[in-house]
Amino acid sequence: MNTYEMRLNKALVDQHRQLFDYGTRTLKAEFAEHIPCPVCGSTDLSMYMEKDFFRFNRCNSCSMVFLNPRLNVPATYAFYNSEWTSIYNEQKFLGASQSSELDNRINKTNIDLISSHLDARGQPAKLLEIGFGGGYFLRAAQAAGFDVQGIDVDTSNVARMKPDFGGRVQNIDLFDAKFPDGQLDVVYMRDVFEHVPNPAPMLKEINRISRDGGLLYIEVPNIEGLIYSAVGERHVVIFGFAHLNYWAPKSLETIVRNAGYEIVAMHHESLDFTVADVLRYHRSPRSTAVYPGEIGRMRWLLVSAVYAFFRLPPIAFLDRAIMPRIANWLKRGSVLKLVARKKTHVV
Repeated sequence: MNTYEMRLNKALVDQHRQLFDYGTRTLKAEFAEHIPCPVCGSTDLSMYMEKDFFRFNRCNSCSMVFLNPRLNVPATYAFYNSEWTSIYNEQKFLGASQSSELDNRINKTNIDLISSHLDARGQPAKLLEIGFGGGYFLRAAQAAGFDVQGIDVDTSNVARMKPDFGGRVQNIDLFDAKFPDGQLDVVYMRDVFEHVPNPAPMLKEINRISRDGGLLYIEVPNIEGLIYSAVGERHVVIFGFAHLNYWAPKSLETIVRNAGYEIVAMHHESLDFTVADVLRYHRSPRSTAVYPGEIGRMRWLLVSAVYAFFRLPPIAFLDRAIMPRIANWLKRGSVLKLVARKKTHVV
């Protein structure tokens, strides 16, 4: 591990020791919350996987995968403002980085996708981003002509954006923001909906503040993606501290329709499904693993040798060109992009 990774792992281990009873391998009662299925409300659940003592359930009624028990709201908010989050944000949001260059490409694609489904209007479309993080999308949307505003529960994210956006960015929860009825043309959430404790009420609130025909954009990891079948709990997305819900096409479409929306588009995208990615996850621990499982030295050497082969430029090019397309063709991409439209209210 480099120094950054060592600091990140130490901060995560410290958090883990505060939250868990190591004798019973369960969350301490003062930090735990037990819930039914967040999509259908069923309590008929089965174990899907376990990672770092966190338990992930699958609903036997609707197949939704979610964390149960999970951190309660105060413990979750404390984690978002913890030392681990501060260290993690050093590379994710601060300064130019490879991830921000990728974000720029994704943001342009997403703005084009939203614009293609937006009704023609004589004024800039009003767009709210929930959980704007580093603010890359908010800036890109503003440059593209949208009238933007954003909310985020991470105080440092808001502080970074205040000099340029002023009161249009707030350190507040959606329900506390109390936006007026029917004002928004677009509500945008990327890498956010997997964090939301109560997704159904949140969608109802988004419906309330959106105009008839307004768009909802949700981008989340797809738990049915081939990458998760290949690497399981070793994937960085399987993260009980912050990722509460693990969406698939069926569960995401169901909860959105139940909130009063019609599905306009569902796209699959694979950002990390290559042979090299699969080997990388098996070869080394990631930033969201407290106690990564050991794979044994001989297996590690074998995986490392094959990984090195798939890193050779010609092989890597073919790997990146072919494998993601296979996953998307099978509708098993690692990321889901959903666009939905609020149903028109008929008096």
